Amino acid sequence: MFTAEKLLHVFLIFTVSISGLLLGLGQQDLTTTAIAIGGALLAFLVTEVFKLFRFDQWFANIAAILVTAYAMAGFGGGDRVFQLIVVANLLVYLQTILLFQEKTPRLYWQVLVLSLLQVVVAAVFNLGFEGGLMFVGYMVIAGITMMLLHMHQDSWNIRQSNSDARRRFNSVYDRPSESKTIWFDPHPVAVYDNDNRDRSALTRQLRYFASFCIVAMAMAAVMFLFIPRDSSAWSGPRDMSVGDTGSSKYINLNFSGVIRLSSDPVMRVSFKDPDTQQNIELAETPYIRGMPLSKMVIDNLGNQKMGISFKAPYTLVSEDTYLKPLDSNAVFREPLFDQKRLEQTIVLEPTTDPLLYSVEPYCLADETAEELEYNFALDCLTRFRSEKIPTSPYTYKLDVATTSTGRNFSDYFPAGLYLGDFDSANQQSMNSLRRSMLSDAQEQIFRLNFTARKANELSGRVYDDRINHYEIAKTLEEHFLIPGNYFYTLDLGSFDRDDDLDPIEDFMKNHRSGHCEYFASALTVMLRLEGIPARLVVGYRGGDLNEFGTYYQVQKKHSHAWVEAYIRPEDVPPEISSGSPAASRNGIWLRLDPTPASDLDSEGLLSSANDALGFARSLWNDYVMGMTGEGSSGLNEEKWKDSLIGSIVNLFDMNWWMQQAEGFRSRFHDPKSFVYYLFRFIAPFLLIVFGVYKWRKRRGMSDEDKAKAAKQSSLRKFLGQTLSLVSPKLAQWVTGEAAEEPIVIDFYHKYSKLLQKHQFRRTGSQTQQEFANHVAQHYSENPQRGKIAELVDSLTGKFYQVRFGGIDLNPSETGTVETQLSELEALLDSSNPAAAE
Repeated sequence: MFTAEKLLHVFLIFTVSISGLLLGLGQQDLTTTAIAIGGALLAFLVTEVFKLFRFDQWFANIAAILVTAYAMAGFGGGDRVFQLIVVANLLVYLQTILLFQEKTPRLYWQVLVLSLLQVVVAAVFNLGFEGGLMFVGYMVIAGITMMLLHMHQDSWNIRQSNSDARRRFNSVYDRPSESKTIWFDPHPVAVYDNDNRDRSALTRQLRYFASFCIVAMAMAAVMFLFIPRDSSAWSGPRDMSVGDTGSSKYINLNFSGVIRLSSDPVMRVSFKDPDTQQNIELAETPYIRGMPLSKMVIDNLGNQKMGISFKAPYTLVSEDTYLKPLDSNAVFREPLFDQKRLEQTIVLEPTTDPLLYSVEPYCLADETAEELEYNFALDCLTRFRSEKIPTSPYTYKLDVATTSTGRNFSDYFPAGLYLGDFDSANQQSMNSLRRSMLSDAQEQIFRLNFTARKANELSGRVYDDRINHYEIAKTLEEHFLIPGNYFYTLDLGSFDRDDDLDPIEDFMKNHRSGHCEYFASALTVMLRLEGIPARLVVGYRGGDLNEFGTYYQVQKKHSHAWVEAYIRPEDVPPEISSGSPAASRNGIWLRLDPTPASDLDSEGLLSSANDALGFARSLWNDYVMGMTGEGSSGLNEEKWKDSLIGSIVNLFDMNWWMQQAEGFRSRFHDPKSFVYYLFRFIAPFLLIVFGVYKWRKRRGMSDEDKAKAAKQSSLRKFLGQTLSLVSPKLAQWVTGEAAEEPIVIDFYHKYSKLLQKHQFRRTGSQTQQEFANHVAQHYSENPQRGKIAELVDSLTGKFYQVRFGGIDLNPSETGTVETQLSELEALLDSSNPAAAE
């Protein structure tokens, strides 16, 4: 039989399961989740379904003490994050012990409190979009559980009162010293327990709960908008261990396994046209530069094998190598790429790595964060040189130079671009670094015999030693891109290796298969062997374009390695030097990418779904986690107002509407867009399903029901059903339906009027039978008490028969009832002459 308590058990299991899942996902350890869910299910089966055993109170207390001692044993030996995890695990252990005890309202409340505390701890770890959805789900499930617990507690209290009443009655009944005549049956209070078996009671409570949820969500939205948020308070513990999201800063070519592409997010990159203030899609895949690895060393690559590897020249880093080169004139001091620029915004995922990424070349924007610094020894962009880096998403802005089209980036930038007007010592240091690039390669030429001959052959110097560095660099790059020469693969165990050769030499001479690090390393070495300073650069190439937000979602699978070759001023092509005095004076760094292209992008409906989910994540991070997307924490009130006012103004701008319509038309015909599939496949399918449903429903209706449905539109029905969650009377006014009239039973109405005349009125908390008992008890000293009790009991029984049994009185019973009413009136009048008058 249906009861609220049975449903309460089910929702309680869901509640503790979601809180355990949130906690486990936050810790990235599902052991806690398994204990929470497994313990809840096992306790339900053991104590409620099969009723095998329950923990006694003393046993549960001892178990709680033991698990507390076990969980807290190492509490003082870890950091704050470890201590938080210890407390969270303890909450799960205590919750499981509680669930094996006898279920009382107090115990249910204790379990809910422990579950809520788990969610509070999980909120520190689960700050992503998916975690937010789970929090909403927990709120709904926990709210329904609390509603059911409230119903159960009312029923529990009434049953306890009933038990006490029966115990008192039995104690009086069994006393031999007191002889009492029991002339009517006692009726202990036992009403709400039956009501809980009625599904309408649950429906009514759910309606109230839904209305409260609507009000709570409205209030939460208002409070969310007006209460300022500090990103540090929303970003979890400041000393939480977070792995670096950047690409590798060390190249080791001896790995022989299979590289798995990871879809973990690294950053979001968007490019805005300063003239239109709209995010744009680039015409070519951008190279998002990180750090150049300019130091070539001989390392132990494992298995007693030595080989060339590349690292950053960390030995050159000192305090005076950090500087602020990015003033707004550093890049655009002289003509460069027609001086066209875009506003670049990068939202970096939580990381403790100070390295930053950007398209080259870049300079300060009006809203660039102050903590950005440039290290000319490493030739990379960094942040927080001396401060502790918080583990929260980091947003920064830079202006980037483009070609005249505004949608492409050049494959070069002038050397010394970011040094500005700093002293010549910095320039000398960079020149020394370029010279060391060449000496490193010359020292290792005995290890790279085949590679050196190949580079010399391809360069053309065998036939013409006047070929300049720019032409050599482009020729060597093209060699790797010729179809059939080399093969791109992530399965580094699919080819044989010669352990006697350096990995680069083995790559060039034998298997000619590998990933981007192989190609970049080989080209870097070949350029240096030809006397051209070159360095391997790590970063990211491209990203998945999110059409919903027009930004690039860069993931770990987009990590890439390429080469930057220094082209001295005399070898810079005229078409470059004529447009950039800095290039003709200092030379350029030329970007070369020898890795063959590989198409790993997803398309179609799945891509559109990923775009929608990625866009939802970005909105969550920007506006829920306290980041505005503008590089500052909290809500930027002025920008929010401007954005809101701008949106309202757009509603009255015909040009804006035309742009939206044009964008919709383009997406309608684009197979990569979700709109394409929505209106061509999904919407027609849903319309067909809805039509079939309406047809089947109408086929089963009577003519009277069809006529009634025709008078009331579906829209009014929908509005009425929605408003009924908040105000049933308002819903009745909208739909035009009259309120349901209460059921009136004529003979019981006369009976009630008769008793009211003698000052008996039934209260709202009394049942009809309780009211009858009260009347009979009032006349306990009256000589006619037995007859009065018999009449009120009989009339009440006939009322139950008609009202709840659905059995109408036959003519004989109707006559009997009328006679009983007359007899009762006469008895009451004789017992109370004053009321009769």
